[in-house]
Amino acid sequence: MFCCVFLSNCIVLIMSSYNVPVPMCLVSCGWLAGVEFESLPGIPHGQTAGAIAKACHDRDLLVLPCGPFDTLRFIPPLNISSQELNDGMDVFCEAVESVMTKSS
Repeated sequence: MFCCVFLSNCIVLIMSSYNVPVPMCLVSCGWLAGVEFESLPGIPHGQTAGAIAKACHDRDLLVLPCGPFDTLRFIPPLNISSQELNDGMDVFCEAVESVMTKSS
């Protein structure tokens, strides 16, 4: 649940910082969380999650695109600390912002 709350807060912060809306759906089950993105301008349909995943990987954060939609999944270890989770969400925010900035 905490992971989903952190993700939700991160996305809302990014959406409020930029004029590029990123409608999405958050789904979680325990520590497993998925974020489904809508397509961004300048990124072909179905490739938003892949672009964000690459930006995360470039910053040493492992997230995986999954499913037939633009979805990223997060599966943190059960023993993750609050600080590590916050650090990961900071990296995720940076990655999403970089993709949004490039696409607008």
